[in-house]
Amino acid sequence: MKKYASLWNKEIKLPFYMTTRIEAANEDKVKILKDMGCATIAFGIECGNEEFRRSVLGRFTPNEQIIKAFRLCKKYGIRTTANNMFGFPYETEDLIFDTIKLNIEVSADSYSLSIFAPYIGTRLHEICVREGYIEPGIPRRISIIDESILNMPQLSRVRIHELYANFVKYISGELSVPKKYSLKTC
Repeated sequence: MKKYASLWNKEIKLPFYMTTRIEAANEDKVKILKDMGCATIAFGIECGNEEFRRSVLGRFTPNEQIIKAFRLCKKYGIRTTANNMFGFPYETEDLIFDTIKLNIEVSADSYSLSIFAPYIGTRLHEICVREGYIEPGIPRRISIIDESILNMPQLSRVRIHELYANFVKYISGELSVPKKYSLKTC
């Protein structure tokens, strides 16, 4: 990375935006990225619940490490974007509020939120078919969507859309996180 940074600084010298995984962020790398002129780093949070990320999404990063990565970027003056998703198979409203709470905690400079799409050929698509959340013959061309196509008994499509529509209001404090959801994330 140091060699690449040296070439970048000699030959290109342009600010840039990048997307990376939380696991890649450490003090040395973030400092190098700052010296290279990195303007913004986007990290995928996806879901704010550690156990759900581990068991359903196969992502093993603890919330503490996520928070640390965002704080490192702040320390070096690099803007951050938090990428999130609602409407995963098995997801509940409680899990969505875990995501909202973690986003409040990381205090990113910007946020992106997607609705889960069950892409054919993925493990999560197979789960959706097996659980009856979607029909086996759903269209092959799923694109970025703003409404869930899953029919789940524990979380309705309407409620997913309501939470999606109000995500930024919860993050900004315009809407209060319901009291039954503690703001403690780690």
